[in-house]
Amino acid sequence: FPRGLGGGAQLSALALHTNALYVAQGFRLNAVLDGVHAAQTYGDPHFTNLTASGGGIPVLAPGQAHLQLDLHNEVGRSNFNFPWEEEPKESTTQQCRMPNRVDSSSDKWEGCPEDCPLYAEVDPHELHCYFECVGNSIESCKERNPRAPIPDKEMGICRSCMVEGCKVCATDGTDTCVECNANFVRIGNKRCQNKFMIVWVIVFVVLGALVVWVGLWLGDLAWRPIVNSTGLQQGLTLRSRAKLAMPYDEEERQRERGVEADSPAAAVTTATDTEQPEEAQGIERRNRSLWPLKTNLLTTRVAGPGLMLQFNLQYWIIIWAAIVAVAWLITASFYPDLFRLGTRRAQTPRQNCILVAWGYEVQHDLMWVKVAFCVAVYIFSFIGCIWFSIRQLRMFQLEDAQETTHKDFCAVLEGLPQISGHDHVEEEIAELLTRSTGVDVVGVSICWDFAEQDGLYMSVLESDLCDREHQWTSRKDRQSAKRKSMEGDSRTFLRKAVDIIEDAFLSPTAQKILTKGKKHVRNHKQARHTGNRGSLRASKTGAMDVEAMPVMEVNVQESLWLLKTTHKAFVVFNSEKDRDDAVALVEENGGMEFRESDLILKECKYEPNSVQWRNVTNETLTTKVVRALKGFAVIILALNIWIFVFYLPYAILALNFNYSYGQEPGFVESMSFSMLVVAGNAAMYLICAEVADYIGFESVDDREVCYMLLYNFACVFNVVLDIAITYVVAFEMMKGQDMRTYDGKHLKDVNTFEERVETYAMQREMGRSLWSYSFPSTFLLPFLIEPILTIYLPYKLSSWVVRSNTKFRSFHAERNLASTPMDLSRYADVLLNVILAVLIFFFPGGFTLQMFAMLAVSHVYIYGYDHYRVLRSIPQCEFASLNVDWWAQWLLTVPCGIIIAAAVYKWAVDTKHHTWGYGIVYLTSAAFIGHVLVHTALLVWFVPLLGRSEKEPSTKSYAECSRRLAQSWFSANPVHCLRSSFIYKHDPPCDFCMAGKEHLLRKNEAIGVYFDDQAMEAEDFNESIVDMSSVARSLSLRFSKKLDDEEEAPLSARSRIQKELMEEFEK
Repeated sequence: FPRGLGGGAQLSALALHTNALYVAQGFRLNAVLDGVHAAQTYGDPHFTNLTASGGGIPVLAPGQAHLQLDLHNEVGRSNFNFPWEEEPKESTTQQCRMPNRVDSSSDKWEGCPEDCPLYAEVDPHELHCYFECVGNSIESCKERNPRAPIPDKEMGICRSCMVEGCKVCATDGTDTCVECNANFVRIGNKRCQNKFMIVWVIVFVVLGALVVWVGLWLGDLAWRPIVNSTGLQQGLTLRSRAKLAMPYDEEERQRERGVEADSPAAAVTTATDTEQPEEAQGIERRNRSLWPLKTNLLTTRVAGPGLMLQFNLQYWIIIWAAIVAVAWLITASFYPDLFRLGTRRAQTPRQNCILVAWGYEVQHDLMWVKVAFCVAVYIFSFIGCIWFSIRQLRMFQLEDAQETTHKDFCAVLEGLPQISGHDHVEEEIAELLTRSTGVDVVGVSICWDFAEQDGLYMSVLESDLCDREHQWTSRKDRQSAKRKSMEGDSRTFLRKAVDIIEDAFLSPTAQKILTKGKKHVRNHKQARHTGNRGSLRASKTGAMDVEAMPVMEVNVQESLWLLKTTHKAFVVFNSEKDRDDAVALVEENGGMEFRESDLILKECKYEPNSVQWRNVTNETLTTKVVRALKGFAVIILALNIWIFVFYLPYAILALNFNYSYGQEPGFVESMSFSMLVVAGNAAMYLICAEVADYIGFESVDDREVCYMLLYNFACVFNVVLDIAITYVVAFEMMKGQDMRTYDGKHLKDVNTFEERVETYAMQREMGRSLWSYSFPSTFLLPFLIEPILTIYLPYKLSSWVVRSNTKFRSFHAERNLASTPMDLSRYADVLLNVILAVLIFFFPGGFTLQMFAMLAVSHVYIYGYDHYRVLRSIPQCEFASLNVDWWAQWLLTVPCGIIIAAAVYKWAVDTKHHTWGYGIVYLTSAAFIGHVLVHTALLVWFVPLLGRSEKEPSTKSYAECSRRLAQSWFSANPVHCLRSSFIYKHDPPCDFCMAGKEHLLRKNEAIGVYFDDQAMEAEDFNESIVDMSSVARSLSLRFSKKLDDEEEAPLSARSRIQKELMEEFEK
């Protein structure tokens, strides 16, 4: 009907002609708006209410018309009701045995008269969307439509059978299936059962048995006698001390001495530190403490600038999502139908016809609003991304300029030949650099090829630290604990059963799975010094008594002699200016020759604790590329396994579901899909982490970049796969509901992909499915589970295991109770959620508001969780590079590209003509790729131009920095520490710096070690060192004794005694 006609006569004539046409055919239109409404809408007095004459056909007088066509959808003028406000109306205009064609103006809740209470669809092959009211009987339904012979008074329709998996229904008016679909077998006369149901039963039985088994293990753990409180205390103490702590401020330390930090007296005072302890000088030494929970992680560097940049990205994503949500709320308030597009549900064919017609018309009427909004969001997001990239770069540069760390005094020396560990290579290189540049060198830390000995060397260092910190319990105490453990366990058979689960839980593989690939538990032998610097004792970890462990002798010195240097070494200078001068001189001279090899010296870009020392090897580039390709192949293989083992069975189950009359998969199926999404992302998380570790990057920052890219690739692939399954399921659902296009074409007759997607029925269903996929399955649910599965459960279970096993002593207890390390995987999680959110622009706008609102709300929780986790859970770490954030900025090109692609797609659909075909796909793809290219070019060439100028060298000395920050280029290198002890025989040697044990570092300024500290005060974990079985036995004895004493007491006294004992037990 043409919009905007001003003359009443024109409208009347058109209405008269249309009504007469349908009267001639024997049908009448469903009237929605009367003349008064039309007059109010168009300001025309010719439209008035009319009464109906016999047969329900309105009487048409000159200048008057009962408006039959859809005039109420004038953009911005329709009355808005939320979907849940739509209620069935008591009155009806329908008449018995009178076919009526429904359209967008029809009331989907309007019922039939009592005499003929059921809607029967006129054969859809003859007439599209025609329905008539028939009696509540099988004969009446079969007479109108033999394929829908079942009268359903509750639904108010005549329908076919509703049997899951049914292909051909009976025509006797009962819910009986004649022929089942493929993969289904007929059970009795009415039911079809999936052939693979037995597989699901077996799976659930196995899972149930596993849950029972794990429950028995947990009960056994909770009630075991406590025989290893010392090991538990050691592990919990290190867990607490290893957390992120505020660095000790050297300037504040000097002020406490009454000396200015930059004055000559400060140097004199510092020089006397090793000669006279601070306690002897009457100075109170204060413990380093944890960062307070109110710390602003947006501006405070607690684990390097890389972590600070990640929190800024999270914060601004929340702001961006909230702005988009509010903008859509304001826009849709002017065009209220935008709130309902895609959200209105239908159960019957009549309701489907109404909603498809309504949705198609409203969507096309408001398409310009959607396109304009997408363009506005794109411009806002694109400009915002470029601004944010500049802000992140300048923030990183400002933080780097203001904060002096170990990397500011270090230069990387590359090109070293392979040299044996016999030689004092460190001293040779230091002397060569001093002669060549005239700059004094503090020391040289060489990267050695020790990947195969990594486990052994770390055991040596960790055992030495444990021996220095803890006194081992006497043999008598250990034997007593062993006897107590054996006496307290009377469930020998149960213990053997649950030990299988316990061993599985403690395995390195299980620990990596529980911590999403973050916790690396070395599965190697314990190694301890025998008191001889030339040998060490290594023992297996499985025995109950430490003294009874098998011991083998290993010569550490000979092992170090057999090592070879790698191509890289780190040179430490006294000041940043000295470093810059040395780098400039070596570069000016075209390098430096050492043992017939040309060396180059360049500025270091990362911190010592972000170097993965074991991964710096003599492998060739070809070997590393092959490893990377193998890792990528593993990811592809895992994705294929996930497809065929998990997704394909679900897709088969979904395809064979009976979707007729609004039926949808139940809670179990929906929850299975949600768990499939969560499990798929978690599996990809673990596999990508393992592949990133397998490739063997030399720095943590490079590893994080690789991991983030791999994880994004895998998750986007998962999303594409999920959307593909959603598309297939939605299509089958629409076919089951006998859905049609706006012009009456059945969906099963629509053959091309782009035509199917453009139909309103598919648009509505895929939009709803995308919303269900996103929230809570992806936005929130994984992050609600994460703290439980990756933090609390590993901690709690490890505590129970350690306290009940005497074999967990020393560093074994410390390893099992270690916190889950931090990584920068949140970048990937955030970007994945943003990509999912912007995909909603391809579909009707009914879910746009809640999509972006829930994105913001979910990330508020994620931000709060990460804030607490960083400050109270993770061990010390350092992310010093800008690389991870740069690649995250680049990945933001994807959601921006999707937004402009959605705008182009919606514009093309609205202006579509038959020559588009697959051209609409090409046009959308071109918009996406074009944006990615432009955005990338701006990141590479434009953004760096707006960064800060080169910073001035710091005036602080290396000694000041080393006193403040524990992990130096010397104490972070495991082989350097061992060579200091076994090759150079320094006294004291350079101790290995382990998170939580910084107080064990011994100062030796002659070798560049300045840090000394006292042990941090450990947290109170509120770990109840209570033997539950002993408490139960004690209470039982006391209860029996009191009952004996009160044998003559009345029942009330017994109740009082029980109450007192229960209160005591709870305390």
